Amino acid sequence: MMQGRAPPADPARLEAGLCASAAAAAARVIRERNQAPKAEAHRAAIRRNVERPEYQRSSVFWEAVDIEIAHHWLPLIAAVIRAETDARVGHRTAFPDSRLAALRTQLRTLVLEGRTDLAWNAYRDATEHVVRQVGMSFDYIEEELARTRDKLARTTPEGLFARIDEILQAAAAEALIAAA
Repeated sequence: MMQGRAPPADPARLEAGLCASAAAAAARVIRERNQAPKAEAHRAAIRRNVERPEYQRSSVFWEAVDIEIAHHWLPLIAAVIRAETDARVGHRTAFPDSRLAALRTQLRTLVLEGRTDLAWNAYRDATEHVVRQVGMSFDYIEEELARTRDKLARTTPEGLFARIDEILQAAAAEALIAAA
């Protein structure tokens, strides 16, 4: 009986197993992140933005978007990619181009589905800022913020898509090095 390493696995079966494992891990990560309360650093960033001393409703809106991206979206995207990268590095298997394309599509879809929530969160923070600064909200301010919110909800988040591509590129390089 030969001892040592097991014979190489069928590459197609290994790839199917890695993809199935990654899909399960991604679903778990997404569910846990979406159900978990915001971290204290995230809540503190929102508070600092909403409670800033100067009256800047538009700046508050766009800073709220940046806060959500930095504290929710980028960590979520990185965690989904990390789950599969770790499995591939452990099995010394590179990402096939088709898998990178599938992950890119999955993550972009996730972001597109969440951009309405992103826009509403920014609207809520900016409206709260106005009420804190002025003591009330005026219809024309709410209408202005609503237009900004609705435009954001319809806009393709190209900057976030570029970050997805960067994180995927780094993950693919890491897995490729491990496979060599």
